[in-house]
Amino acid sequence: MNTLKPVGRRAAAVLAAALALGAIVASAPAVAQQTLKVGTWGMPGSKGDPFKARGTPSVFTWSPMFDRLTLISGKGEIGPDISSGWTNVSPTTWRFTLKEGGTFHNGEKFDAAAVKATFDYLMTDEGKATAVGQWINELASTSVVDDKTIEFVTKTPTPIWPTRLAVVFIVAPKAWKDLGAGGFAAAPIGSGPYKMTRLAPESASFDAHEGSIRKRGNISKLEIIGLPEAPTRVQALMSGQIDIDTDVSVDNLAGLKAQKFVVDSTPGSQVHGISFLTTKEGSPWRDRRLRQAANYAVNKQAIVDNIYGGQAGVASQHASPLSFGYNPDVKPYPYDPAMAKKLLAEAGFPNGVDLTINVVHTTMTLTNATQQVAADLGAVGIRTNLISIPIPELIGKFLNGGWAPEVQAFNVGTDHTGHLDAGVGFSSFYSCAKKVQVDCDEAQMPLINAAAGEFDVAKRRQNLRDVLKMNHDHAPLIFMAETKINMAMHPKVKNFRNDVFILNYNEMRIEP
Repeated sequence: MNTLKPVGRRAAAVLAAALALGAIVASAPAVAQQTLKVGTWGMPGSKGDPFKARGTPSVFTWSPMFDRLTLISGKGEIGPDISSGWTNVSPTTWRFTLKEGGTFHNGEKFDAAAVKATFDYLMTDEGKATAVGQWINELASTSVVDDKTIEFVTKTPTPIWPTRLAVVFIVAPKAWKDLGAGGFAAAPIGSGPYKMTRLAPESASFDAHEGSIRKRGNISKLEIIGLPEAPTRVQALMSGQIDIDTDVSVDNLAGLKAQKFVVDSTPGSQVHGISFLTTKEGSPWRDRRLRQAANYAVNKQAIVDNIYGGQAGVASQHASPLSFGYNPDVKPYPYDPAMAKKLLAEAGFPNGVDLTINVVHTTMTLTNATQQVAADLGAVGIRTNLISIPIPELIGKFLNGGWAPEVQAFNVGTDHTGHLDAGVGFSSFYSCAKKVQVDCDEAQMPLINAAAGEFDVAKRRQNLRDVLKMNHDHAPLIFMAETKINMAMHPKVKNFRNDVFILNYNEMRIEP
């Protein structure tokens, strides 16, 4: 049985993998190629290691080359990906059946033992420390039933276990063992419809993998290109350097439509906002009156209208409208500077208070919105200091702690990409059970725990709606905007579908 173990970097194995990869490319038959070029706002910080991050921009690069057991549609519905289905044998036991066929890019067999190897690694100390390992920390054990069947046992009843698995990419077990995490990151091997042939800091190239279970259109080559600046991506799309722009700035939508580019706007999975570090000892922002004051101080409708161009909604809670459990009865904090000043005074800060925010610049829209939030806060006496940090550094602090003493917040709201479930959002962001907490409200935990183990769909939905109302009042973040996903493409791209940042590369076609 294959087993993934945390091992060090092995230069010889990396070199061998690179030479083998070159041999595969060199021996490919000469056929007419259709190349799809996709522009994103960044490349994975962990390169080809799919365990150290979740969500964008990494999924744009990882999803064509790795398979998962489950997939969540753009409507929030859970379904099979590389599995053909599953059975809930008991409250803590799940049995998944794999689809027939399939090989990894290096020829390794895709079977239940290979799937088990990925999860066994994620249960090691090294694996548990990764973003994905923390995501599935309910897992107690795995076992191979037969070549195409794997069984999972969770520590507690976990009704959304299939949803949890939607972010776990399966890696080639022998390649991982031989190369180690660092070596594999430089020469990743999956079983998806495209195999990586080149990985550079700002781009990645792929060829079609004929051994994939997923069917493919007429796109034989794929290029993912990191273009951080929105204007640069738009120019690249208009000049033909890329075929798809995965994050179009709202001020460019009308112009692209006028020039006959296809614009795809869908409800998003992210809620933009400013998250408070409410568990930080000695911070005045542990007082929820200050956090509520900040919510009243920000003119969110103006931000949505003027910065998001109307392509967003004013947020009232940390769940997106697509997420299971979203509470439509929870209304946004109104813009009320007088109430903000009143709450500041009640909390003991009639002359104002300081707020230092770590800021990442994922999109120009978020950057501009963050600056406007700072201006609105300043108008009521909340003196902000914005300190920029790289995205990987912020992820590390969120997962492992280590925030600078003066930092009391960061400009990342919540991201339900990959699960679209308010309960998962609570366990990921706002649970006292998290090993490293950014927020903890013991009053919410009974409902959070009840939802986590509730198999009755209606009861679970109501539990989540009730706790979302409590969370709104607790105000762990400045609820800013319910985002939309705006992408644009050349009209020659057909059969495009966006399942909340998971693009169906293999089903797309390029036609004149």
